[in-house]
Amino acid sequence: MSSRYLIPLALAAALAAPLANADVAPGSSKGDWIFRLGISQVNPTQSPGLENPLGNGVDLTADSDVSPTGTIAYMLTDHIGTELLLAWPFKHGVDAKFPGGTKQRVGYAEILPPSLNIQWYFRPDKAFNPYVGVGATWAIFTDSELRQNALGLPSNAKLETSDSFGANFQIGADYYFTKHWLANADVRYVGLTTDLDVRNANSAGDTLALGELEIDPMVYTLAVGYRMFQPAPVPVAAPPPPPPPPPPPPPAKCSDEDGDGVCDADDKCPATPAGTTVDKVGCPCSQRLTVLFDFDKSELRPESITELERVVKFMNDVPFATAQINGHTDSVGTEEYNLALSDRRAKAVFDYLTSRGVSPDRLKSKGWGESDPIASNDTAEGRQQNRRVMLDRTDSCPN
Repeated sequence: MSSRYLIPLALAAALAAPLANADVAPGSSKGDWIFRLGISQVNPTQSPGLENPLGNGVDLTADSDVSPTGTIAYMLTDHIGTELLLAWPFKHGVDAKFPGGTKQRVGYAEILPPSLNIQWYFRPDKAFNPYVGVGATWAIFTDSELRQNALGLPSNAKLETSDSFGANFQIGADYYFTKHWLANADVRYVGLTTDLDVRNANSAGDTLALGELEIDPMVYTLAVGYRMFQPAPVPVAAPPPPPPPPPPPPPAKCSDEDGDGVCDADDKCPATPAGTTVDKVGCPCSQRLTVLFDFDKSELRPESITELERVVKFMNDVPFATAQINGHTDSVGTEEYNLALSDRRAKAVFDYLTSRGVSPDRLKSKGWGESDPIASNDTAEGRQQNRRVMLDRTDSCPN
């Protein structure tokens, strides 16, 4: 087999290569094959194709021909496809055009034009699907002949043509009249030339180079086609889920002497009264402190230090706890004076606690004056109870 016939086979193999890597979803165009078979007319657009090669005012041109053609297209994506065009050789007459317009057939050339294109399909999911394409054509001249005594050349003169590459541009459309079957119309322009030589151009057997014959044909095609869909992937059954893990063993019981639900090893406030709501370290969620003051004084009493140190320990043991320090007075004096005095009393407790390492970010202090008595201001004992600072826990109990 001549090597020139191997080129279309190589192009067909290149087009078929994507099949090995097809990756499609059911209903998509990607991975489909489209086969078309029809009739094409190759109509050269250059006339003349070669001007006055013999210097006698005679031009050369090629005429049109019709031949069966077929295409194989593979959809790389829903919109992008590759297409290989193959054809039975086109036999083009070579005509001499004499001054005055008369023509004479002087020979012919047979051309096999395999083409490989990349295409864009505009409406891949519709019945009418136009497309455009661009690619390359290998013009293989399979045979050529010069008529005897044509153009005054010797009877043994032979016409030789050369193969060539050329770009081609196409526009076409498919119309699907069933799910698989379609009608096709396609027009493409091919940049095609060939070098013409005449062997035995004289009695000495010399070769005469006539020059480059420009053909540049328009190719018109009508065809029917069949679309072969990629099969839908076979669903693979999912493996059964693994068995659930066994339930964790119940936690070991721990010692909890005060019955607050916090193990003694983690309990920061042991011996809380029964029924007391506690946090995660066993301390009461309603922790309070009361510090009493002398009349018209904001200095801490010595006996208050023990209670304040208990609060320091609690705040260190429960680092997430926060508190509000509230100062109060009895009703002796003006409201304005008592409000300032209560604020100084709350600040005295605040300063003591922060001096002992409690972060000031965890404490707030405020004076309430005489507005919130807890005993009667009509007796000395009642007024003593009202001269106080109280610390209320303000964090949300996280247990």
